[in-house]
Amino acid sequence: MDRHVTPSLVSLIAIFLITPSASGQSTGTIAGQVTDAESGAPLPGVNVVLADRDRGAATDPEGRFRVTEVTVGTHQVTARFVGYQSTTRTVRVSAGSTTTLEMTLAPEAVDMTGIQVTALRPSARTCSPVESSRASRSARRRWPIPGRFFATCRA
Repeated sequence: MDRHVTPSLVSLIAIFLITPSASGQSTGTIAGQVTDAESGAPLPGVNVVLADRDRGAATDPEGRFRVTEVTVGTHQVTARFVGYQSTTRTVRVSAGSTTTLEMTLAPEAVDMTGIQVTALRPSARTCSPVESSRASRSARRRWPIPGRFFATCRA
């Protein structure tokens, strides 16, 4: 009898270990697209973030995004992009399903104040002007290193 109980017990334990992970999903997905409110064109590179979580995504070239492993419940989703007004929407995420969210962003004038860049540099080091002279054969034999006749520049 022990031979029949052991395989059954192992099978029963395996079923209990596998079943909660399949049916007890506590996350979902938020997916959608972000477009321009005036033209309807998709907006690539928009930051789409969940306000109450450290999760988010950037839109692809077609303006689509996908945030996975979002906990079940209600979330605030914000879309931000330079030159557009930020938009926040409330969505409800269900376990194991994908919540679709279409967002539009209205263009907004960006006020950019001018920035003045200044730099300080040390005073330039000056050297004496280059001088030239003819060297005799005997001088060339004594100093065979090219450039030996030039004075070094000192600050």
